[in-house]
Amino acid sequence: SPTSIYNPSSGEDFDFPHTVLQSDRLRVTVFLPDAERGYYRASRFEWSSMIGAITLDEGTHFLDDWRKPHNPMIPEHGIGFAEEFGMADPPGFRAKKGSQFLKIGVGVCENNASAPYNFNAPYRVVVPGQWSID
Repeated sequence: SPTSIYNPSSGEDFDFPHTVLQSDRLRVTVFLPDAERGYYRASRFEWSSMIGAITLDEGTHFLDDWRKPHNPMIPEHGIGFAEEFGMADPPGFRAKKGSQFLKIGVGVCENNASAPYNFNAPYRVVVPGQWSID
């Protein structure tokens, strides 16, 4: 009987751009960075670290979409590795409303308040990062 650590609500029918990496024993679904339709388009986590599902030996499932319903624009709605760079002080950040700063793996973001950086705030992505996927 399969062991379930992951219970995907939509199975393998993801509505987001993704690719599947697999071997004889392992299957990994990776959500691709996409500024228009990507699984994650918020400002906290870098967009290429979103792993949607891992299946071992067709019976053991890892990961879960822990925020339901999922909203790709909310900073906490990452999945998988959900890497973050510049959590405390991203390059170029100024506590000035309207100023722009770089979030590595995301792009250029705009500060929405005259306040110190808050890693969980929903900063607007003004210029998404450029990705090349082969």
